[in-house]
Amino acid sequence: MREARQGSLHRPRSDLRGLLNIDKPIKWTSHDVVAKLRRVLGVKKLGHTGTLDPMATGVLVLCVGGATKIARFLMCLDKEYLATMRLGGESDTLDAEGRISISEDSPDVSSEDLHRICNNFIGTQDQIPPMFSAVKYQGQPLYKLARRGETVVRQAKQINIRSLEICHYQPPRVTFRVTCSSGTYIRVLAADIGKQLGCGAYLLELRRTRLGPFRCQDALTLDLAVRLAELGQLGESILPVSQGLEAYPRLVVHSWAISRVIKGQLLTKESFREVDCGIKKGDEVRIEDPKGKLLAMAQMLIQSDQFSMLAPTDLICKSLRVLN
Repeated sequence: MREARQGSLHRPRSDLRGLLNIDKPIKWTSHDVVAKLRRVLGVKKLGHTGTLDPMATGVLVLCVGGATKIARFLMCLDKEYLATMRLGGESDTLDAEGRISISEDSPDVSSEDLHRICNNFIGTQDQIPPMFSAVKYQGQPLYKLARRGETVVRQAKQINIRSLEICHYQPPRVTFRVTCSSGTYIRVLAADIGKQLGCGAYLLELRRTRLGPFRCQDALTLDLAVRLAELGQLGESILPVSQGLEAYPRLVVHSWAISRVIKGQLLTKESFREVDCGIKKGDEVRIEDPKGKLLAMAQMLIQSDQFSMLAPTDLICKSLRVLN
């Protein structure tokens, strides 16, 4: 009887779909968390929406079942972190897990200089990904090259630091809160701040406190998620896909046009009954039916302020992901 219950626990399920907000524990990789919950939930499709380093904790949003279709749209959402860096040293991995060299036990950095330098990093800028990262070079993750002692030229990526607040400064430690665009490496940010201060710095602790609308205070611990899954109750904590996409502009189609959306067809002006203002050409948007059900993610082919000037058969957007 016991063996039968265990077997049913791991039988692949197709009825679960949505988002799980998990508080990733330290020393677990994002892949470890996915593998653990995929096994106890008994689902074939389960993926995360942005890697957290093993030393990091906090919000790791998982897509369950058909929700994996929209994972990349969640990856693009802004993130918030609470981080602690150490001034006066450097690390080959830019964090506490690497080979560390200490140049100063108590670097001479005033609070005023620290705030001034940190303010320099607010806004749009180019950031070079670290060698110890999952970014690929000629098909290989950079961290594999780094472990072999190899260094290659990396292409800088544009990021945006929305805000950077110093929470506590007790030399040589600095705790700060940062809100940033997707693709920002906090390890690199800490090292770059150290360079501008002239003393070096590396990351000691990192906690992701928010991904889009998902916050750490609302997250399930991994242990609790596993217990609920084993009891068959984790489905109650799975959130609707639409909850993660509220930051995207919205277009509402007429009831008769729902089939067009589901078939992934190009959508014309006559298909829509409501379009959010301020949408630009190329923007990614969510498409809903008249009752507010999310149907698809799409890309705009025009600007929303041109809508009134178009003919009924003019194209408005093309579907990117249909959520059927």
